[in-house]
Amino acid sequence: MSSSCPLVATPKPSVGRLDVVRWFGSQTKRAAICAGTIVLLLLAGMVVSPSAGATVTTTTAQRHPVVSSAAPCWTGNTSRPLKITTPGRYNGCGKTVPGIEINASDVIVENFVSRGADSTGIWSAGRNVTIQDNTITQVRHTIYDLDAIRFFGDGTKILRNRVYALVGNNPGDSHVDCIQTWAKSRPGSSNVLIAGNRCEGIPAQGVMAEGPGSTGGGGGGGGDSRNWVIQDNYFDCYANQTISLRAIHTVAILRNTFAGAGNKAVQITDGTSGVTFDSNILGSRIRTLFGP
Repeated sequence: MSSSCPLVATPKPSVGRLDVVRWFGSQTKRAAICAGTIVLLLLAGMVVSPSAGATVTTTTAQRHPVVSSAAPCWTGNTSRPLKITTPGRYNGCGKTVPGIEINASDVIVENFVSRGADSTGIWSAGRNVTIQDNTITQVRHTIYDLDAIRFFGDGTKILRNRVYALVGNNPGDSHVDCIQTWAKSRPGSSNVLIAGNRCEGIPAQGVMAEGPGSTGGGGGGGGDSRNWVIQDNYFDCYANQTISLRAIHTVAILRNTFAGAGNKAVQITDGTSGVTFDSNILGSRIRTLFGP
């Protein structure tokens, strides 16, 4: 704006734009010209002023990403498992299904209740899959081991899910874990985020992770398993260790609560490297933070 414009008082925030124009119009001719310039700038979007009562917010980096639940509610058949084979966002809006199977990349699955699934509450194979804000309960043991979530694929994110009353029938000799992956018939999984989940009353491990170099029966595949973050989770688990890392590299274990019982919170074996810890909480029945 030209420096020849006279200084004028600023109208109150509650005054509307039309009132601003009228107010300026009552000033001198030179002031009116300046006022017109301001109005034109406002209309052109070059001057931005929040309206009265508006709230301006800023955000900071979050501990784990939140994807807003703006997707339409899924309207499929709830009497059988949900099978996903195409990329997209699937918002259950609280609907209950007997299991979820993902065979696709670039998928978001959120806000479902998985109840009564066979062997695994949510099973996923694909790149860049996000499993968030779901509830998993009453999984039934059939042929395979019983798990809440089983995944394979780079870029997997498992966020803010709740697992409770996981065992829905006699588990037999099943090794019941909350979250599991391996790299035998499939390659390893890298760039994995497991954050904000609640694993309640799990008979075995909270996270069972085997990379290609594992000697525990789940190794031998191709690829790599590295760059993992496991943070802000609540683990109420009852195996010798709550988290087992076999041939997984560069892992950050942050701010988790280990509320169950066992010899150690984290098992580090089979050449696992680059594991860092910060601000984890050990319950009275966990003897030590980590070991082989």
